Amino acid sequence: MILKPAGGTSSHAVERVADPGDADAAWRRFTAAGGTRPVAEEFLDGPEISVEAFSHRGRHTVVAVTDKRVLPNFVETGHTVPSALPPDTLTEVAALVTAFLDAVGLREGPSHTELKVTGRGPRIIESHNRIGGDKIRELVRIAYGVDLVGLTVGCPLGLLPAPAGPPTPRAGAAIRFLTPDPGTVHRVELPDTDASAVISLKVGVGDVVGPVRRSEDRAGHVLAEGTDAADAALRCERLARRVRIGTEPLAARPTGG
Repeated sequence: MILKPAGGTSSHAVERVADPGDADAAWRRFTAAGGTRPVAEEFLDGPEISVEAFSHRGRHTVVAVTDKRVLPNFVETGHTVPSALPPDTLTEVAALVTAFLDAVGLREGPSHTELKVTGRGPRIIESHNRIGGDKIRELVRIAYGVDLVGLTVGCPLGLLPAPAGPPTPRAGAAIRFLTPDPGTVHRVELPDTDASAVISLKVGVGDVVGPVRRSEDRAGHVLAEGTDAADAALRCERLARRVRIGTEPLAARPTGG
């Protein structure tokens, strides 16, 4: 099963309990990470995706499906749009999400629904009545030409029409997050980029990088555009490998004398 805090964000304090014998250790990790108000969920195996949708007057339009990369502790390290899932699976995903949004009564605005594509079909993990984070709105803008922020503000005011149907992709877009080894940063080297890619760092020389336990622990990101999703992912990963963030392990504290 999965153990996580009811009010958690950014994959913080999410623990997998592999079997009954792992329960005590998982609980200690959960509480040590600051987890409270625990929720236990079925563990779902398979690739993780998210669905970005927009609703108006109770009609839901799937704008994009995002393929994800996650660490073993469930912190996300990358997103790619459009999804590479087969068309039949994408149809099943869209039907499940729209039925779910009907069930919870969402009628207006954006939604971000996270799923796993299991051997039994897609299953919903959680959903939010907001735009997805991690620059997903920027990936959607590049790949589909849809401005989710503009829609969120403009559609309820009658300034913009709601999407007439699922948009057709015109490009691919990908983001990869940087996770250097923990330690003190002593060197940063960035490759040259053109207008179709962006490199953003949150750390510099002298900063201390810790283990990646939540999304905020990531050191930055590379975002790239491509002719399609595969091209964007390839360009993004090549650029990310050329970002050099050198770290030195923190010196061990001396024990008491």
